[in-house]
Amino acid sequence: MELRHLRTFVVLAEELHFGRAGRHLRLSQTAVSEQLRQLESSIGAQLLERSRRSVALTRAGERFLDRARAILFDVDDAARNARQVADGIAGQLRLGFVSAAGVDLVPRLLARLRERAPDVLVTLHEAGTSAQLAALRGGDLDAALVLAPIDHGELAGRCVMAEPLVAVLPVSHPLAACAEVEFARFVQERLIWLARRGEPRLFEYFQQLCAEVGQTPRIVHEVEHVDIMLGLVAHGLGVSLGPRTLELLAREGVALRPLVGTTPTCGVDLLWRVRDEDAVLNQLLAAAAELAP
Repeated sequence: MELRHLRTFVVLAEELHFGRAGRHLRLSQTAVSEQLRQLESSIGAQLLERSRRSVALTRAGERFLDRARAILFDVDDAARNARQVADGIAGQLRLGFVSAAGVDLVPRLLARLRERAPDVLVTLHEAGTSAQLAALRGGDLDAALVLAPIDHGELAGRCVMAEPLVAVLPVSHPLAACAEVEFARFVQERLIWLARRGEPRLFEYFQQLCAEVGQTPRIVHEVEHVDIMLGLVAHGLGVSLGPRTLELLAREGVALRPLVGTTPTCGVDLLWRVRDEDAVLNQLLAAAAELAP
């Protein structure tokens, strides 16, 4: 049994006329008859009753018609999906991201990706930069959004976000009454920071900035997620730094103020393995390029 036999049978069953079926298939009536004979022989059942005046489906033919249509649909759908994957407009992608990127960057990036490749299924994994690097190198992620600065070694990378960090303060804190906050004054406060084991390079960068203004940071809490940090700040347990996009979360009890004197920046890089570049990943990279600062 071959797919051409199934296609011929389906057309013949719909037309119930050898001449019309032949014209539709661009085959002679003899060829249509021969293909039907071969199909019935391979199945071991008569599918059509034919006479000089009429053609009709047998009960076996009626049952076989439904299955033949389903088989042809599945074959055509599989071929269509394969073409889409080859073109990068369908497939699967495993994307890791840091919590700071989840506020605004990830939704914007996925919206751009959907415009380019609407049938790509993206599985999201939130984790710190260190965990994402290990997962990416181990093949558990296809791409990762990590905090910069970062030494990504053999991985390819592209900056997709860069913005000033702002002071994250309890609304009752004296510094919240200021339009701007002096960085050297800010780092004298009790600080809430992203866990150093997850973001070691970011902490080194922060320590360097503090040293430049002659201060040593006093970290009282380390957290894994931005939303936990905001909750601690809202309850007056310390101050923190965060990207300006935290304004989108509008957490009650929290005030954001720009920093002066020293203005640290928050960067997010998109990383991937060069050897694994394919059409779906290239669609993500193209979407990221549209967002790049």
